[in-house]
Amino acid sequence: MKYAYRRPGYRFIQFVVRWYYKIVFGMKVVGIENIPLEGPLIVACNHRTLSEPPMVGSVVPREMYFAAKQQLLVGPLGVILRYANAIPIRRTGSDKEAIKALAASLKEGKAVLIFPEGTRTLNPDDAKIKAGVGMLAMMGGADVMPVRVDGTGRTPWSIFHRGTMKITFGKVVRLSEVLDEELPRREAYHLIAQRVMSHIRAL
Repeated sequence: MKYAYRRPGYRFIQFVVRWYYKIVFGMKVVGIENIPLEGPLIVACNHRTLSEPPMVGSVVPREMYFAAKQQLLVGPLGVILRYANAIPIRRTGSDKEAIKALAASLKEGKAVLIFPEGTRTLNPDDAKIKAGVGMLAMMGGADVMPVRVDGTGRTPWSIFHRGTMKITFGKVVRLSEVLDEELPRREAYHLIAQRVMSHIRAL
């Protein structure tokens, strides 16, 4: 398995989180070889609980940037999250500054973790799709990596039931393959979002 450069502290955080989910919850990972190690990339994942962000972030072999609620970025946890490339965002409403910051990260060739549903949902197959992932993809000129996490809503006693949590990385959705015709910008945002979510549901 190849890895992109990551700061030592970032690698340490990944190591601790990754082994916590492996030991306690029997986390399994499939398709990690599909992740590009360089270039702008949106890692788009379903979002059921608070576990998906640290789980996915702990196994991706490159540093990622992500939006986090301002309330989380205080105290010792806030120090860790900011070191792990957290970008503060308001809890309610859209935060244009956060979107711009994420898009700027993509333009610099970095990877960004987002959740197309916009909030936690019990079932990705029934989730309402927001256009944010399409907007970011076009603003940052980034391809999208669909990711599905299963098992995070089950009993916390997964230590006795190995492999109950699973992360599946799909094939990269190329922006050029989705936008094969001229479309108004807003329609293009929704088209990309729908295509990405359909890939997540299929995993």
